[in-house]
Amino acid sequence: MSGDGEYLLLDIGNSRAKYATYAEQKLSQVEVIEGHTDLRHLMRGKSNLVISAVKRSELLDRIVMEAEHAGVGVYEVKTEPYAFGLKCAYENCSKLGVDRWLSMLALHSGSEKPFAVMDLGTASTCDFVVGDQHLGGWIAPGYDLMRSSLVSNTFQVTADQEYPNALALGNTTESCVNQGCLAYIQGMVSSAERKLAEISDDYHLYIDGGSHGLLEKLVDTHITIAKDLVFKGLIRYAHK
Repeated sequence: MSGDGEYLLLDIGNSRAKYATYAEQKLSQVEVIEGHTDLRHLMRGKSNLVISAVKRSELLDRIVMEAEHAGVGVYEVKTEPYAFGLKCAYENCSKLGVDRWLSMLALHSGSEKPFAVMDLGTASTCDFVVGDQHLGGWIAPGYDLMRSSLVSNTFQVTADQEYPNALALGNTTESCVNQGCLAYIQGMVSSAERKLAEISDDYHLYIDGGSHGLLEKLVDTHITIAKDLVFKGLIRYAHK
C-alpha cells in the first residue's frame, strides 16, 4: 500500500457492513453500507482500501472488484500470530475473528496495565491482554441473538424490541426477557472485571459494538465505552 492519500476503511461483520474514510490523521464518521450505497462513488479519490471481513460475502467481492476497477489498492487484514508488538494467544490464529484482533490492536500500546475489550454485536466477545500478550477470551451469544433464541425455542415466551440500559425486575414476559438478557450481559462484564482483578488492581475494560448502549450506565473508573475500535485497528494497518 501507498502511505499517502485518503483511505477507505471497511468493516464487514456478521450482520452488517460499515465504512469510514481516513485522511490527514482523522477518521470520518462511520456509516452503514445499505442496499442503495453507491460503491463506485465510495472509491473516488481513495488511494487504498483496507478491509476487515469476518466472512466471505458477495458484498466483499463487489467492493474489491470496484476498487480494482478504480485503481484503488486493496489490503485485507488477517489475524496474525504477532503484529505491532502484540502476540496472539491462539495456536491457529486464523480462527480468531479479525474484528477481535483489530479491537485489541486499537487499544494495545505495550503498557503494563492489563485490559479487556468486549464487543457487543451478533456475538458478545471479550478478549484479555496483558503487556504484549493476548491471553485469550470468551465468545457468547449477543443480546439480540439471545433474545430471539428464547422466543424461537421456548413455549409462551414473547419479546419486544426494547433495549434497557438499567437492570430492573420485569413484570411482563417481554420485560422479563429484556431484563434477563441484560443481566446476562452485565454478568459477563462482572466476570471480566473479576478476571482482570486477579491479575492487577489497575486494569481497564473497554466496551464496543452495536449493543454498547446496554452498558452505558456501568461506566466507571475501570470501564470505558470505546467506539469504532475495528476502524482504529485498521488505521494501524493503513500506517503500516
